[in-house]
Amino acid sequence: MLDTRLHRASKVAIPDRREINTDMAGTDRTMLGIEQRELLFDRLAVTQDEGMPWRILASSVPIAPDAIHTEGKPDRSRTYDTWDGFPHERDLLVEQAGARGGNVISLAGDRHVFLAAEFGQREGGAESSPAIREFLGSGISSGVAGLDPEPRAPISFSHRLNGVSLVELNSNGASVEFWGCNAADPRSTPSLVRRFEFDSD
Repeated sequence: MLDTRLHRASKVAIPDRREINTDMAGTDRTMLGIEQRELLFDRLAVTQDEGMPWRILASSVPIAPDAIHTEGKPDRSRTYDTWDGFPHERDLLVEQAGARGGNVISLAGDRHVFLAAEFGQREGGAESSPAIREFLGSGISSGVAGLDPEPRAPISFSHRLNGVSLVELNSNGASVEFWGCNAADPRSTPSLVRRFEFDSD
């Protein structure tokens, strides 16, 4: 479980939320704080040495960027309260996850959307072995139904529907299911939106 609030650096004022502020990209800016970041990287190393098939990160905010590309339309505004506001430390996290064996799953929320994303590359792994796989569960009762077309890498899937996520892990593989409905429609019943399956490398 990551504490993304208590130790973070102060926010940087962004006149235009579609732009990256150079102050925000500073190497000294941190969301986790130095002590928590070092502990996280140490645990990634220890669990790799112990042969753990999966490492789970629970984060109140997503690692995935907020901007989603739709053909012919500008990017949606980034929310710099998330990891978008700390790009250097996000890069460090992805790099360390890849160097420490990959198979890291991030479970996050705060976006009121189902979302799946992949980051980086596991060192020595196949091309399909990302350093981090991230899954966001949507809100139970908030949000607007509708598919986000053509999400931009590293996001592979995004859907604005209410619902829950189910995660199953074992030593050989993992699966994540997004179950959704339209909370604004009292006749709507939950159905499987998308299922993801992958092996532990």
